Amino acid sequence: MPSTCWGRYANVAVVEVLCDDQGAPITPKMISERARGIVRIAEHYGPQNVGKTEKCAFRQTLSKAQKLATDLNETTTDAK
Repeated sequence: MPSTCWGRYANVAVVEVLCDDQGAPITPKMISERARGIVRIAEHYGPQNVGKTEKCAFRQTLSKAQKLATDLNETTTDAK
């Protein structure tokens, strides 16, 4: 974001990750195809303004991302 935009911004993405030996998902350090543990990026929403209420762009985008992740998890479970 440009330096004239005040406030905090956070990236929102839905990614498919690998699991370690115990079956726990690996937490990636960055949102990139090259990051260790990431198989693919399903959707990247970019930086969103983190506000103080539920109506801020970050919270709304986060709820969209959680719905997409739930849908993707259901379709992968059904395919097995």
